[in-house]
Amino acid sequence: MAPDKVEADEARRIAQHERIKEKLERARTASRVSQFVDYAFFLVYSLIGLEIALELFGARQGSGFKRFLDAIAMPLLAPFRGLLPDPAMGSLQLMLSYVAALAVYAILHQAIKRLLRLFGGRPARA
Repeated sequence: MAPDKVEADEARRIAQHERIKEKLERARTASRVSQFVDYAFFLVYSLIGLEIALELFGARQGSGFKRFLDAIAMPLLAPFRGLLPDPAMGSLQLMLSYVAALAVYAILHQAIKRLLRLFGGRPARA
């Protein structure tokens, strides 16, 4: 094999290796961002789920934990307050507005994850 052909083959192999490394690095970054997004939405789901459960079981509004949870979750839930009627029976109340918020955040979560897959170079899974 001619030395110039070996050099050209080696240069092509190195260039291909560099392209693969760049793709892997981009996929690794997108994966890390996706993990952060998953964690952030896990916190959102947990806060909203706790709000729904506490309202459903009639938690006292004056409780320190309930006030703390309300203070943290209200920025997430404020746009949805009053969106739907919230049926109540005595002190038990089903916050349908919060259930709608949970659904909207789940849709937003999936949209962000699919967008990250586009940038990461991975095909979207069904």
